[in-house]
Amino acid sequence: VPMAADESPRRIQLMVEQSVMRLCITNERLNGVECISVEQALADDSDDYQPVLVNPQSPVYINFSSGTSGEPKGIECLQQGIIRLVEQPDYVNLNPQTRMMCAAPATFDAFTLEFWGPLLNGGQVCFMTQPQMDIAGLRHLIQHQGVNTAWLTAALFHTLVDLDATAFAGLEQLLVGGDVVSPEHVRRVYQAVANIQIINGY
Repeated sequence: VPMAADESPRRIQLMVEQSVMRLCITNERLNGVECISVEQALADDSDDYQPVLVNPQSPVYINFSSGTSGEPKGIECLQQGIIRLVEQPDYVNLNPQTRMMCAAPATFDAFTLEFWGPLLNGGQVCFMTQPQMDIAGLRHLIQHQGVNTAWLTAALFHTLVDLDATAFAGLEQLLVGGDVVSPEHVRRVYQAVANIQIINGY
């Protein structure tokens, strides 16, 4: 169950109760849950961990949305769902040469594509570590970490294009979705950047 650090205590408690959480990797304390730090989890002997048998219907994780009532609503993300999303997809090219930017928080559904997409196809994940993306951060990932594939929401894509359409130089594939994508903004990127493919993910 991915949880954001800035979640309210009440929402976290509801997520803990709904998911029947028993263990959490965190430096915080949660009521009724055994908590271990990241450092402790990495330091533990791997022989202490037992393998888990899974099948296509086994959940990988539970993601919580706001729900129509505003209360957290747990959604199981299954093994077969992730495989269907990223195994030999026909909407984007994912392979061992893929270096994909991961800018979405783990609590956001786009994280599934940004994280598992490259990893399950032999590629690499390149994390955006700053809290908010800007032109400088995008350029740094492309130029210094070799990012060649990225996903952006339509709103963020439009904003970045308005600021500087050349910021996408070096990307080979750019998926844009979450809302209607402006053809004018797409055209401006194609005029400013060579050898880029923009994919409508809406």
